[in-house]
Amino acid sequence: MDDPTFRKVVLAGARGAEIAAAMPFSEQNEWAWIARTYLFDQFVTEQVQAGVNQIVNLGAGLDTRPYRLALPPSLHWVEIDLPAVLDYKEEILAPAVPRCRLERRRCDLSDIAARRDVFSRLRPSDGRALILTEGVLMYLSEQDVGALASDLCTSLSHGAGGPQSCVRCSRRLRGSSGCHFGCD
Repeated sequence: MDDPTFRKVVLAGARGAEIAAAMPFSEQNEWAWIARTYLFDQFVTEQVQAGVNQIVNLGAGLDTRPYRLALPPSLHWVEIDLPAVLDYKEEILAPAVPRCRLERRRCDLSDIAARRDVFSRLRPSDGRALILTEGVLMYLSEQDVGALASDLCTSLSHGAGGPQSCVRCSRRLRGSSGCHFGCD
């Protein structure tokens, strides 16, 4: 995979590439990262083409999709992650220009009150939001994932026609609200 933004952000230039190449697992597992990235890219692209107008990337980390995917300028992409992560990302990506409306919200998703506050301000214009959890669910217990899903569904369904406004993708993961969070 050739992504110059990724090389700059994650690998921090030539020295970072040298360190990554020297890691014993690098070549053995590189295919998995490439495949996952490709599949998520395809899924995001399909959902945007199907009418999603807001993408919320929970635990966005150093994801560069808003900079490298062919996204419409009207798409609203919201990255939510820890303050230090987003501060670093903004610093390293300062000269880059996203291809859509990009907003970053600093939040520790394990802080329930802070998370609910951030989620309460998510308002896709027609109720069509895609929630990406590529980099966050692995750090949460099943109970915490359910609570996170419930908080999202409560926030996104407020005034948007109920829990059906939560986007469905490819695996089923239900929050306590009964709203589909994740995939069918």
